[in-house]
Amino acid sequence: MGQHYGPQDKIPFRTSTLIWIYDKDEQLRLVLGPKGHPPPLGRKGTANYVHSAGGVIGHHYLSEKGRAESAKIPHYNSWYTEELNGEVSLEFTVPAGNPEVSWIQNEGRAVIVDRDGHLVEFIIREPRDRNGTEGPEKEVFAEGGDYELIDEWIGGYKADNVTLETALKAVLSGTRVSVGEVDDFGTQSVNIGSTSVKNAVYELIKLFGGERRLRVDADGPNITKRYIDVLKRRGFDNGQTFEHGRNTMSTSRVVDSTGVKTALYGYGASQENDGPRITFADVEWSVANGDPVDKPLGQTWVGDPDALQEWGYDQGRRHRFGEYSGQEEDPGILLFNTWQDLQTKKDAVRTYDFQVVLFQNKKGYEHLRTRLGDTVYGFDREVQPNIEIEASIIIYKQNLNDSNLDEVTLGNFRNSFETASRVRNVEKVVERDRGNWDKKETPEGAQEKAETAAQSALDAAQQEISDANDRIDAALLDLEGAKTDISDAQDLIDAVTSDKDGVTVLDGTLITNEIIAENAILTGTLTANDAIIISLTTESMIAIDADIQNATITGTLSSVDGTFTGELIGASITSGSTIDVATDANIGDNLYLGEYFGSSMKSIFFNNLARINGGVGPIAAGMQLSADYIQLGDDVYFGGSSTSAKIYFDANDGQFYRTVSETGMCGAYGYNPYSSTGKNIGGNAVNFNIEKDYTPSGVSFDVDGSYGATEHYTALNSKGFWFYIQNTDTTNDHKYWRGTYTC
Repeated sequence: MGQHYGPQDKIPFRTSTLIWIYDKDEQLRLVLGPKGHPPPLGRKGTANYVHSAGGVIGHHYLSEKGRAESAKIPHYNSWYTEELNGEVSLEFTVPAGNPEVSWIQNEGRAVIVDRDGHLVEFIIREPRDRNGTEGPEKEVFAEGGDYELIDEWIGGYKADNVTLETALKAVLSGTRVSVGEVDDFGTQSVNIGSTSVKNAVYELIKLFGGERRLRVDADGPNITKRYIDVLKRRGFDNGQTFEHGRNTMSTSRVVDSTGVKTALYGYGASQENDGPRITFADVEWSVANGDPVDKPLGQTWVGDPDALQEWGYDQGRRHRFGEYSGQEEDPGILLFNTWQDLQTKKDAVRTYDFQVVLFQNKKGYEHLRTRLGDTVYGFDREVQPNIEIEASIIIYKQNLNDSNLDEVTLGNFRNSFETASRVRNVEKVVERDRGNWDKKETPEGAQEKAETAAQSALDAAQQEISDANDRIDAALLDLEGAKTDISDAQDLIDAVTSDKDGVTVLDGTLITNEIIAENAILTGTLTANDAIIISLTTESMIAIDADIQNATITGTLSSVDGTFTGELIGASITSGSTIDVATDANIGDNLYLGEYFGSSMKSIFFNNLARINGGVGPIAAGMQLSADYIQLGDDVYFGGSSTSAKIYFDANDGQFYRTVSETGMCGAYGYNPYSSTGKNIGGNAVNFNIEKDYTPSGVSFDVDGSYGATEHYTALNSKGFWFYIQNTDTTNDHKYWRGTYTC
């Protein structure tokens, strides 16, 4: 949709971003400019650079062919997405007809400049080739360069009272990633087992807190340094507000209670000799003693009473359980850490998507910068309940083609460090099995295991004896059941008496076998399932799931979900609900909907590809359709084809109307030799394509081109409006405006 600007507005400037492409050997191969703006690649021997906070990255290191071909390969649909302490990704598309595009390959690298001037590196993971209506294209997905660390491994790291910077240097030693800017988070005791380096970084940031930033340094064609920064917070609190209808084009709110837990079981380090993991069953908490919640001895989980009332099942009486998994060796510390983890899971996650107009990209509004991590205020008073939040920007999507299209996502949480699922799966296995890797079995442990195995065998034998006794008891019950069946059969025989004139069945008797009878008269009620009755004469019958053949019904047939497989011949069929006809329905005379003189409007609905035939074909000669009111959803054809169709109206009674908005083209030219502005200098009438059955409330314009003039309208009615332009230029005589209108 077009952006509308008034005469007083300044036209916004747009910034776009280059993408540097490296092959899998990390040699610079291409520099891609955004579509419509090729990179400023100079002639051979002329140095062209991009200066960034991470150094100088040059284009002139490309071969002469590489410089020439890069200018022919634009990127588009390009997005750099960064989540707060979460995933970092790059997506873009290029035309795939140029042979140089083959340098965009798996495990190659891509580098961009972010909004703050930092160089950000990505690993190309999924280049996808496709050929469609737009021609051959290559769609590229790349993830943050720190994913190199998922393939680096450490045997473990344990230290007491260390800073985050010291711990990061230890786990990153031996990799190509360095510790960058790290704020002061105090000291902590660290105990990380065997895991990937990426997961170790994740555990450290989770332990100390902080928010991560990735960046690289470059010198000419080479990436020289890779950094992980950890800051106390990303972004600022500058009081910026986003309000629907003012600077926000759309809003959405998602309240996700999928992961809510009201209580957690806690599991610490594994004990020796393959023993169970440590729990806090022997730790007691009491609110009376200053603890945050009551937790009795023997209980291996801790719950939050407020979360139980808010999110528990069965009206707040049943907990929603989860688990905390760590490597604590002290049960008291394990209980505290489990409680702390529960505080992050006891409420729903509320996410707000605001598609906003970022004024930071307009000249003169650069001070309204918006960045990941900013604290902002969002309002939408049209939805119920109203959205009135103080939230953080948790996702920033940078459009590499047009900075005016940047998008942000607001959330009511931060510092919830997330990693990809494959990292979390590795972490879970490590936590579960770490005791088996770290502990060695002792002779005393082996003896204990043998005694345990013997006791288990004894318990199993006792269980077998118990199971045998249960089977004997069950057999005795089966014998009593057989005796009861025999007694019931005798009762049935006694209930049916017979003599030479017929059979009398006592009231209430259940017969489950077959009865064959000729000329039988039933004076009471016969209830039967799957009964086949031939030549039945009855005054009143209620039949459920009955198969009736060659029946003649002279009175009234009332049926619910009846199925007729042959011919149904009757003078009148009255239905108070729905009649389903699977094949053809032949109606000799008229078809009436609703009551004959009813005033409510009834309908006939057609599924896809349905049509009305009038004789020989879908639009046959001689077909007549008469109605006071006809509403059609899609195309209507008259005559033999769409080109020969004609519509006639009697006298002046007929008219087409349109009930929705329309868009069309308009424009005007004017001549004004005067030096003053604001004069009407040209105009014309704009007729709607189809007259509306109402008077529109207004007209908006989307400019395609203009020179010294602004657009206006007047005399708006159901048939159209007068369009005119006013002079805004004081030096030139000829002015014009052209574009589209929406009404």
